[in-house]
Amino acid sequence: MKILSAFIHPHVAPNLWPNGVKRKRKNSQCSMKSTSGKHFGSVVLDDSKRVAKRRLIEENRERKKKEEMVKTLHNRPEPTVSEWELIRMVTEAHRHTNAQGPHWKQKRKFLPEDIGQSPAPTSDNDKVDLEAFSEFTKIITPAITRVVDFAKKLPMFSELPCEDQIILLKGCCMEIMSLRAAVRYDPESETLTLSGEMAVSREQLKNGGLGVVSDAIFDLGKSLSQFNLDDSEVALLQAVLLMSSDRSGLTCVEKIEKCQEMYLLAFEHYINHRKHNISHFWPKLLMKVTNLRMIGACHASRFLHMKVECPTELFPPLFLEVFEDQEVLLSTHSIPSPSSLSFSWQSWRRNPSLGPISRFSLTVATAARTSILCCSIRCAITSAAERL
Repeated sequence: MKILSAFIHPHVAPNLWPNGVKRKRKNSQCSMKSTSGKHFGSVVLDDSKRVAKRRLIEENRERKKKEEMVKTLHNRPEPTVSEWELIRMVTEAHRHTNAQGPHWKQKRKFLPEDIGQSPAPTSDNDKVDLEAFSEFTKIITPAITRVVDFAKKLPMFSELPCEDQIILLKGCCMEIMSLRAAVRYDPESETLTLSGEMAVSREQLKNGGLGVVSDAIFDLGKSLSQFNLDDSEVALLQAVLLMSSDRSGLTCVEKIEKCQEMYLLAFEHYINHRKHNISHFWPKLLMKVTNLRMIGACHASRFLHMKVECPTELFPPLFLEVFEDQEVLLSTHSIPSPSSLSFSWQSWRRNPSLGPISRFSLTVATAARTSILCCSIRCAITSAAERL
């Protein structure tokens, strides 16, 4: 009310704000002092001092970040005794099934430059170079077999039913092979080494049948080259890919999910132990799992194109066995129950007329020395049903 009355009765204003004039006088005095130079040096910095101050602020900020990072790293848990044992088993499984091991650079052979560089032009510019495709198919069977051998050396995997083992292997096979190729990316020659023996360029891999999938694998290789992964980290990454509980058709989903959680926890603790210099290393590495899953999904659709472009006789039986199932999965969004038809191994040997047995199932069963062999391919189920 007093303020309002001051506007209504201007002559009252000096009594309401007796210090108003004094404040104005003080402000003007400060301005005069600043312009006179008495306070100017303490308020305004020249360019060199401004740059030095800014640099000091940045250095303090970086120092605090490093201190926080070191403090956080010291507080993060490292592997327990049981986790160290798990890491040891996974690492040994990887080393025993990884072609050429650490000597891959010395033992690799470069695919001749005239192979797979210039495919015949087509309307959609997506022609498969048959010569390059033929070279790749020569190494695909041993590469798949090594993935199977790696899985069979993991105790958690061996405890699963044979049907689930087959589904998991078919789902992760391309992902693990892509990872093994990606970690052998050579930035100097800009090549990937497939199966530890064949070095190929981006164009050769693309024209040899993989198409855009080759770009994804090469990009992954470039990215992983900055991570400086050791054998244990690559092995644990493979185990996480293998134990994916979201594969269609699995029966022991909860058990597989728990196994993957055990691998992930040991993996994270091992990353803490390694103390990488890359910030947010663990979440960045987990994103590579997503990239590999996308590569596997894209390859499953790419396989349809390869079957159209390439003669059937160029496809090794094991290659067809693994990826034809994924073709069925893409076309029907479901997979037949592996338990819908099973054979006794001894019965099949006595009476082969029971029907064709999946070559991939034979590979898994032989490695596991199991007495039950499951037929999980749609054509095998149909043929066996007709015979029975």
